[in-house]
Amino acid sequence: MQDKILLEMVDKTIKNVINEMVSPVVWHFCWLDNLISILQNNQFQLSKSGVDRDKNPGITGYSDKRQYYMCTTRSKNSNDGYSNIVSNDNQDGYARLTLDGDMLNSVVHAKASDYFGNRSNNEEDLDGKRLFYKDIENKNFQDLKTDNKYNEKEDTIWYNKPILPNANKYIKRIDVFVPLKRVKKEGKIKTIIPNYKTFIAISRKASELNIPIFFYYNSKDFNMQTENNLNQYIK
Repeated sequence: MQDKILLEMVDKTIKNVINEMVSPVVWHFCWLDNLISILQNNQFQLSKSGVDRDKNPGITGYSDKRQYYMCTTRSKNSNDGYSNIVSNDNQDGYARLTLDGDMLNSVVHAKASDYFGNRSNNEEDLDGKRLFYKDIENKNFQDLKTDNKYNEKEDTIWYNKPILPNANKYIKRIDVFVPLKRVKKEGKIKTIIPNYKTFIAISRKASELNIPIFFYYNSKDFNMQTENNLNQYIK
């Protein structure tokens, strides 16, 4: 009896969360080429969804009115949720954009997603939100916690066009992770910033758009947004 009540409560809570608007502040993680494109064009290029929510109950998908999406997360930590996918591939660096959720709510629609979802029909391949729902169905309550690996803490933004213009209206801040490299030069070991000119160009473009930008060389300072950054060297 208690399990049934708990099941109903968890199911109701998740369904309510999935239908909320964009959180007041959300973060978008991206690779440097995506960041450069956003800054150069002052717009977000959204992806077209191939998932029909009517045919896939419980999965966040497109509607006839809004077929284009962009992923954001409710956690700024580079180790949480989908951002981990970006931060793990950091040879060239990556970026985190702090977005004004209230401003976004004035033009877009959003769905909170614990996982955007593996589309496989093979039950062995289920992950993310689909597995999250399966756990509820199977009363596997020990996995229903906010810090489990299937929880991407995602707010999926939906829009009726492939381009969301005036990106600087929504970007409150940009943090860039810069991987440093140690090289031997003239018999001495020196620390350098690979692709230095790229980071200079990014800094100047952000400045043109009046977007505060910060460059970090270690993940701890990046996640905590400390004053220990590389801004004095990249400007």
